[in-house]
Amino acid sequence: MMSIVHILWWIPALPMLAAGLIALLRQRRRVLAQTLAIGAMGASLLLSLVAFLHVWTNVRQGTPTLEVSNYNWLQIGDTWLRLGWMLDPLTSLMLVMVTVV
Repeated sequence: MMSIVHILWWIPALPMLAAGLIALLRQRRRVLAQTLAIGAMGASLLLSLVAFLHVWTNVRQGTPTLEVSNYNWLQIGDTWLRLGWMLDPLTSLMLVMVTVV
């Protein structure tokens, strides 16, 4: 089963994708642009709430949550620069706060 941390990248990606699509639309398509923007933010909020509930249920069961997903991004000589996502109680709360605001 895939961990919730592997889909966290969708939270910032959905609004950025919507912004790119809105930039390509003509000015007369305001209703579509509004729908894309609000829909992307709503989907990001739902994903952040799912991540928060995942962490909250683990904390309520007494198992602290710290999930990390890293991947190699850039190689410099023999060393790899790794990027990734981390999910713990504080970051899950901040995800919800940022997507609500």
